Amino acid sequence: MKMNVLQKNMATTAEHSNKTETLLNDNISITNASMSLLQTQMKAVTNANECGEGNPTYESGKVIFSSEILNDGNAFTPGTGEFLAPQPGLYYFSFHLLAGSSNTRSYCHLYKNGDSLNVYAYADGTTSSYDSGSMSAFITLKKGDVFHVGGCGGNPSISFDGSTTLTGALIKVDPV
Repeated sequence: MKMNVLQKNMATTAEHSNKTETLLNDNISITNASMSLLQTQMKAVTNANECGEGNPTYESGKVIFSSEILNDGNAFTPGTGEFLAPQPGLYYFSFHLLAGSSNTRSYCHLYKNGDSLNVYAYADGTTSSYDSGSMSAFITLKKGDVFHVGGCGGNPSISFDGSTTLTGALIKVDPV
């Protein structure tokens, strides 16, 4: 009888051990998947761009920055003023505009794949010397989508001070 009880206890212990091992393996798999996603997200956040230092120009309907402060991931091409999304996800862009002189009104829009997002910065330098405007937006982009600042206008003309900047960063990668 003692032998039967001992065998039954051993069988129960073995069954619990197998269930515990399965749960541990599941938790390890979940942890590994979470770590992989976290590493991807961390890499995405470092894929950032900031342009400035030097007066931007306005060519072919786009703001062209003459220099880059940071272009981690090389997604931004200063010569064209375009940001090419390297991967799908949620991006953050911030554009700061400083009118190039007093008595100047200036504005610019954000564009995705050539279409205006109806978000713009406006600086009314007619009320004070060198006025500023800014805009920020979270934008979902697919891999290969193009973002730029453009559609600018002003009175009497469009001009930018060297304090005009564009910042962009991938905030969250969309799973493929």
